[in-house]
Amino acid sequence: MAKKVNIDTERCKGCVVCTNFCPFKLLYINNKKINHDGYNVVDITDINKCTGCGLCTMMCPDSAIKTKEVK
Repeated sequence: MAKKVNIDTERCKGCVVCTNFCPFKLLYINNKKINHDGYNVVDITDINKCTGCGLCTMMCPDSAIKTKEVK
């Protein structure tokens, strides 16, 4: 089964750590998305290009990114 990232935008604080570790540079801070705490949150440019490697999940200090199996 393939894996893809799932971003919990309410936990994200926009720290950009995950964006630095994505080997395909798919993650970015979306300046148009703000969570309830007022943070600009991370977003993914193309979920279909995500390999589910999990580096962003491991590096996120706020556990805002999970890697899930998709069908």
